[in-house]
Amino acid sequence: MKKAVYMLISIVILISIILTIRYFEKSQKDNGSVDVLSQSFKASGAQFLRSELYFWGRVKNSNLNSLWSIGKSVLTNIGVSESNIHINNENNCEEQQKIQVFNNLDQNENPIISLQIDKNGNKPEESFISANLISKEPYESLEGVKQKVLPVFDELKTKPKVTACIMGTFQGKKEPYLLDDICRKVLKEVSALSVEEFNDGKTASVSAYSPLIKDSINVNGKEININLATRYNAIEDRTYLWLATPIITTEY
Repeated sequence: MKKAVYMLISIVILISIILTIRYFEKSQKDNGSVDVLSQSFKASGAQFLRSELYFWGRVKNSNLNSLWSIGKSVLTNIGVSESNIHINNENNCEEQQKIQVFNNLDQNENPIISLQIDKNGNKPEESFISANLISKEPYESLEGVKQKVLPVFDELKTKPKVTACIMGTFQGKKEPYLLDDICRKVLKEVSALSVEEFNDGKTASVSAYSPLIKDSINVNGKEININLATRYNAIEDRTYLWLATPIITTEY
């Protein structure tokens, strides 16, 4: 009789643990993939440098406004005053339009946002639109920035693919075993498992899958939704870290 009671109690405890884990995973997913990325970056211990959000979607030409009109909507939504910016028309031809918006207060001359429209050669009535947004706001607020930009794409009647990347640094050159330890901490924080790894002696990269992030991409038959890379800059004597979902799209 006692054995049966102990067995029943063990089953109840096991079910409770499983339900708790599933609830935790669901609550993390509900927070958004960028929030999960921010949580993962915090575990790295790196000093935050900047973050990037990249949006890409298909849009019918009939729904398109001018690039400046779209850029103005983005800036308004993220709280940047029009009086503090200037625009560089980098390209403007029949097949492609591109502008970069700069902050007059930024001495490093980094664009706040780059916008591009490319005509779809296979569908004349359709174009591809992309927006690359650079933010120096605390990385914890990156999900909020993303949510402020998405309504602009709603107005264009398109649901964009979104890539998020957080960039940080460590002072000096990190030994390989320390970088491995950092990588393990970052992946462990979001229950991610390594899928592919690369190391050429200068750059190390890990592609992984986390059940806490809703979306993923298929690469060579494997699901990936988080990507980490590190690289040492001897001139600056700093080790750079990039952490992105689903993959890193910026140069490193």
